[in-house]
Amino acid sequence: MQTTTDENVRERAREAAREIRRFIQAGIATQTLKPGDKLPTEREIAARFMAARNTVRKTLDSLEQEGIIIREVGRGTFVSDKLALHLAASAPPTASANLDLDLVRKTSPRDLMEFRLSLEPAIAELAVARAGGADIERMQAAIDQSRVAKSLQQFEDCDDALHCAIATSTRNPLFSAFAVIVTQIRNQGDWGALKKKTLTDEMRDVHTVEHVEIVDAIRRRDAAAARAAMTIHLQNVKAMMFRGE
Repeated sequence: MQTTTDENVRERAREAAREIRRFIQAGIATQTLKPGDKLPTEREIAARFMAARNTVRKTLDSLEQEGIIIREVGRGTFVSDKLALHLAASAPPTASANLDLDLVRKTSPRDLMEFRLSLEPAIAELAVARAGGADIERMQAAIDQSRVAKSLQQFEDCDDALHCAIATSTRNPLFSAFAVIVTQIRNQGDWGALKKKTLTDEMRDVHTVEHVEIVDAIRRRDAAAARAAMTIHLQNVKAMMFRGE
């Protein structure tokens, strides 16, 4: 039993490291992160991806060795000015070099919700068949963290972490790519401005209940329920954000 538990912990660490790497490289490829831009702190990255600080540190060490980022004592971590030399070689499938570099900035919240409603219910359904125990633990951890989030940004980070965990659990790199791009777009000003106006404490509670229903359906291996729960959740998010328009 202990061996199984230890392996689950190691798998969670490996998957968190992959997600952190994808997030940073996708930001670079889409120019959301530009040469010289400062990255979030280790603590912030750890909270966003539900990862141990040691996992974050090792991932950043690896990216630094590849020349993708630079770390300065007392100042922080920055995108390397030598980025152009590394982008073509290092950009993962989640951030194709052929991607329109203005895509993230051009995508409106309405565009994003239409996109999410067309894909995420199917992703949740596929997660029922493919998610392992470690994946479901990460989903649950994101929900648990969202319950104690002290700010809108912390809640949004937990929300991102949950949806990324569901997409990653499908073991399909294209769905993982989708989750990264969604996160990048959600970090833009238009989305944040709408959320600040509409995401009340009451709606946070509603979203949390909906998240629980999605993950419970995945845990029960109920594909129809997972698809339905995700559809209802996204429809409610859309209705909340565009109420009165």
